[in-house]
Amino acid sequence: MLLAEEGADFAVGYLGGKERAEAVRRKVRAIGQRAMTVQIDQLNPDPIETGVAHVAEEMGGLDLLVNNAAIAMGGHSVAPLEPILDQTWRGNDLEQRDVDQH
Repeated sequence: MLLAEEGADFAVGYLGGKERAEAVRRKVRAIGQRAMTVQIDQLNPDPIETGVAHVAEEMGGLDLLVNNAAIAMGGHSVAPLEPILDQTWRGNDLEQRDVDQH
């Protein structure tokens, strides 16, 4: 919330956590900043491009991307998750590419 307190507007991306994203949106708006939510599937480039373009249009541009998609393993081997981690890194890269265009 520090960024919102300093004047940043927010677009909160989510895949399956719509209620959590909406809660963040409400908190940002309560501070007095603009905020929206957008559903984005990091494993598919088309929704990333569409979602980023929608946010850029609604917000009048993009200044910052905070990519916080991650998987916590609790000390277990990550070997079974290597394909998922590869896809997550790929999604992060795709998001950054699309944000850079705006």
